[in-house]
Amino acid sequence: MQPPHRDLLDERLLHQPPETKGAIGHPRTASARQDVQVPTRAEPGLAFCFVTDAGWAVGVVTHDRPKLGSLVWIAEPMFDEVPTVDQIQTIGRWRWPVFFSVTAALRKGLIDRVGTVEVPSDIAAFPVLRSGDRQIGWVAFTEVDGVRQRLGPTEDRSLPINQVVNDTRLKEMVVSGWRPDDEW
Repeated sequence: MQPPHRDLLDERLLHQPPETKGAIGHPRTASARQDVQVPTRAEPGLAFCFVTDAGWAVGVVTHDRPKLGSLVWIAEPMFDEVPTVDQIQTIGRWRWPVFFSVTAALRKGLIDRVGTVEVPSDIAAFPVLRSGDRQIGWVAFTEVDGVRQRLGPTEDRSLPINQVVNDTRLKEMVVSGWRPDDEW
C-alpha cells in the first residue's frame, strides 16, 4: 500500500522552489511559510499534525517547559488527510505524552499547525511520568503547580516515559505503534 502522501510527490512538486516544499516533499502549509508568525512558546491547546507512512498524526500541547519543550499528547486515531480543528476536538483516545520542540518544528516546517483546541479534560493535568531505566530503576513523578513531585520507585510499565524526542523519533514511535511498556 502506498503512503497517503505519495501522490503529492509528483514532478510538479519536486521542481518547486525549496521554500515552498516541506521537509519530506509535501507542500508546506501556512505554519511553515515566511508570512505566518510562529509563536515563541507553544500554548496549551495548540493542535498540530504531521504526515507519516501510516497517515496524518495529530498532537496537542498540554504544557510548555523551558529547556525541555512542549509536553504533547499524540492522538490514537490517524487521518487520511489534514484534520480540522473540529475533528481534533472530538478525539477521545490519546496514545502517550512526550516532550517535543513544537515551535522549532513549526519554524522548520516539520509539522503543521491546525489551530487551537480546548485541551481534553483527561489529558489536561500534568501526567505521572517515569524516569530512569532498567539498570538504575524507574522513579515516578508528576508536577503540581509547576513543581516536580517525586512519587517514588515504580514497577508500572504503562507509565509514560519522561523523554524529549525529535521529529524523526516521534514519527517512528507513531508508525511502529510504540507504547511506554515497550521500554522497561
